[in-house]
Amino acid sequence: MAKRGQGTRGWFYSFKLHLIINDQDDIILVMVTTTNIGDGKLMLDMTNNLLESLY
Repeated sequence: MAKRGQGTRGWFYSFKLHLIINDQDDIILVMVTTTNIGDGKLMLDMTNNLLESLY
């Protein structure tokens, strides 16, 4: 479940969208996570999965 927060307009749930695109702007990999997931570890996981699919 997404992290819940409160702003000036009430309660909300927040997510982050992570994309890997190539030099031709094609979307290679998409992940949607909650805001409490660290970007550094996620980037390593995403690029490792990408490298494994190339070989």
